[in-house]
Amino acid sequence: MTTLFSSIRASGFHRGPDRMIGGVCGGIARHTNTSAGFVRLLTILLALTVVSWFVYLIVWVLTPDELGSIPLERWLARG
Repeated sequence: MTTLFSSIRASGFHRGPDRMIGGVCGGIARHTNTSAGFVRLLTILLALTVVSWFVYLIVWVLTPDELGSIPLERWLARG
């Protein structure tokens, strides 16, 4: 499991400090060099489907923040 989290960190993608909920849109915007507002608008349009909420949740749980902390890794370490 440690290898999985290490490879996620090595990808260079992380949730950004420009966050409203989980920081996923801010991270995508920074990674693609686009506006966070534009990515949020696309996310809202995609939010009309249940699948997009599931995908957003998975990305949030597996994506490190700017300090490298991954929510799923923290949760697994607790119990």
